[in-house]
Amino acid sequence: MSLYAVWVKSEGNFQDSNKTASVCNNLTQASVSGTRTLSSISALTDTRDNQTYAIAKLADGNCWMIENLRLADTHQEGVNTVPTTLTTLNTNNPLNDNDLTNPTVTLKHNYSDTETYNTLFATSKSSTSWCTADSAACDDQSRIRTDNTASRATYTSGQTMSTDANLYSYGNYYNWYSATAGRGTYAFGTNNDSAAGDLCPANWRLPKGGNKTRIESDDDNDFWNLVVDALNSGVVPAKYASSNYPNYYGAEEAGPVDALTRTWPNNFVHSSYVYGASITNRGLNGHYWSSTANSAYNAYVLYFVGSSVNLGTSSSNKHSGLTIRCVVSPSA
Repeated sequence: MSLYAVWVKSEGNFQDSNKTASVCNNLTQASVSGTRTLSSISALTDTRDNQTYAIAKLADGNCWMIENLRLADTHQEGVNTVPTTLTTLNTNNPLNDNDLTNPTVTLKHNYSDTETYNTLFATSKSSTSWCTADSAACDDQSRIRTDNTASRATYTSGQTMSTDANLYSYGNYYNWYSATAGRGTYAFGTNNDSAAGDLCPANWRLPKGGNKTRIESDDDNDFWNLVVDALNSGVVPAKYASSNYPNYYGAEEAGPVDALTRTWPNNFVHSSYVYGASITNRGLNGHYWSSTANSAYNAYVLYFVGSSVNLGTSSSNKHSGLTIRCVVSPSA
């Protein structure tokens, strides 16, 4: 048996809106069957840390990253480790209109301890566990887990790509405050409202989620549009009529949809999530942030496993660490 790998050259930068539009508009929309053609995939580079990601025009007609975001608070430039700088020019509408690595911010890591950092991506240097209470003290802080090795429980910043192959498979894990670049606070809790910015590169954004009301009124749940309407031919979950948070349920119903979500070129992976000090059930299920709040405590997520698939209609605690995919309309 022969195995072949294909390397796709970066076409330019995510932050170049003209390049994003050109590349995405020229991609061939992927079929549900997942036919592997080079015309259906490309690659762009994130100027914040010079990481390149494969992208594809998926079956919903939108252009998606088909790798999980791995942006960290620091990155390598040659032999040097340097801070990752977020600005309105390279990030999708972050909380501040200036360089977020310049202001000094004090963030709470547990109920009483505070430490001062100069970056949005504050990580706990004194504790191996994120706090787990539904409160502003837990939610209104930045958390990122860049240590993706299954055997390690500590939190590090700026882990180099060469030390962890899982980084390319699973990406990094972000609480909702970090995922929304400081926009998704505890106070931002109106159901079905989406944060005004996020950690995606400028010109790209987090997918939107939302419950049945949003699906019916706005057709504005990106995960639903991709998986239900495009990949599953519009076949809605059996519980759709009776539940405000419909999901595919049971191995017979959910299993095929879980497989579709993970099939080329969608490539959503079972990266699971961080809660407290642990990555839970990695390799068994997938959890991806949307930009949409459910309440003061929770935000909507894509969740999929062979026994249940929630299309951005279920929610997770804002202080949990989930993975990220970014999306853009090809006409953007």
